[in-house]
Amino acid sequence: MRSAYGSIVLAGRLDRRPEWSKVMVHGGTASVGVWAIMLAKDRGVKVIVTTRNKDKADRVLLDGELETEVPKLFPKGIDIILELVGPGQTPRSLSLAARFGTVVLGGVLILGWKAPGISPFMIPPTRNMNFCTMTNDGIGSEDDGLEDMEGLPAQVLEKVEKDIYPAQSFPDKIFKLEEIGDAHTCMEDNKACGGVVVIVT
Repeated sequence: MRSAYGSIVLAGRLDRRPEWSKVMVHGGTASVGVWAIMLAKDRGVKVIVTTRNKDKADRVLLDGELETEVPKLFPKGIDIILELVGPGQTPRSLSLAARFGTVVLGGVLILGWKAPGISPFMIPPTRNMNFCTMTNDGIGSEDDGLEDMEGLPAQVLEKVEKDIYPAQSFPDKIFKLEEIGDAHTCMEDNKACGGVVVIVT
């Protein structure tokens, strides 16, 4: 939840964009993706979602190749693209970004941190590339921006109780402690759509 909020709301600046904005979650059946979808939909924007797993296709909206389908749906491009598949996908995501749109690197579902051949000069003019972390390695305090997150857990809990964020959307699978091996297998085999929880009591 915090990663999704940091990515699309803070780094993508969703709350500063108009209601007609478009958000794409590339890798939307990961737990961060599920949260990002709920946060974006709660703010009234249009959301498009991808997944690499055909078995999860009943939970997503996009068929076909991104490069051909996205421009048909949104000829002016996507305002915020949350890239969860990996840094190697950034050229593709940047090509789909709207003017003044932002691609936020938020995950590595393909487990590859390298992005061969990518340089800052590949970022199209008037497009942005960003990522969000709650640590600050640059100028300023380690705590800069944390105040934006302070009330988030209480807000989320209230929205779950009101069914704005449907509880059945997370977690996807619940395991007992003695089933922890099955939980790891579930994650490694990419069978979950959302979070995987192990009960320790």
